[in-house]
Amino acid sequence: MSKLDNRIKYVFMLMLLIGAFAIGNITGSTTVIEQPNEEVTKDEPLKEETKTKDMEPITLSGTSDTATEPFKLTAGAARFKVDYEGSGFFYAWLVDSNGKQLFRVGSSSNEPYHASTIENISSEGEYSVKVEADAPWSITIKQ
Repeated sequence: MSKLDNRIKYVFMLMLLIGAFAIGNITGSTTVIEQPNEEVTKDEPLKEETKTKDMEPITLSGTSDTATEPFKLTAGAARFKVDYEGSGFFYAWLVDSNGKQLFRVGSSSNEPYHASTIENISSEGEYSVKVEADAPWSITIKQ
């Protein structure tokens, strides 16, 4: 991996942490980001005050670039668990019904990527995920 790739990786991770800190201060939620190749071993339930309602998890998966079918999210906290098994880039954007990209997770490293983040969904509505990947991936969303 080149020095430039490492710098990009660390800048991106720093940006994710800063964004997670800002969102955590706004919603009272926390964000956990695992290093590549680390298994997500504990999936703590959302605190009662951050839950919007008990919904079935939304599971999305694929093997390459795609835009998922729309799905419904309610306003409030949502946990996004991402698993990517490839050795190339992976990026995923949450997109609202107007096509606006709300946030991005991903990695440009040459290793598998596993992460979990809690994001604030500002309003109930239809959303989709735009994915750029070159290997199997899955995203599970819980509210």
